[in-house]
Amino acid sequence: MRKILDIFGLLLVLQGVGGMIHHFFGWFRLWTLLTRQSFLHGHDVAASIALIVLGFAVWIVAEKLLPTEKEENKRGSISGAQAERDKR
Repeated sequence: MRKILDIFGLLLVLQGVGGMIHHFFGWFRLWTLLTRQSFLHGHDVAASIALIVLGFAVWIVAEKLLPTEKEENKRGSISGAQAERDKR
């Protein structure tokens, strides 16, 4: 699940950065999703910034709340060692 959130956060950040580049330089016209939304006309900079912030927020949530497989294995081995000590 964490990898999915990491990829989703990366896509949000890339779309936000692409929207900013498109607004200021005119590049990535077909690549960004923000340029295709008619209701965002005139608010593309704010929407791009919001996507960048949201992408970083998703990364932070994934980092803080969801452990990696290595952390789960380490936690499992530590609790197993504690259970063995308690049995003695």
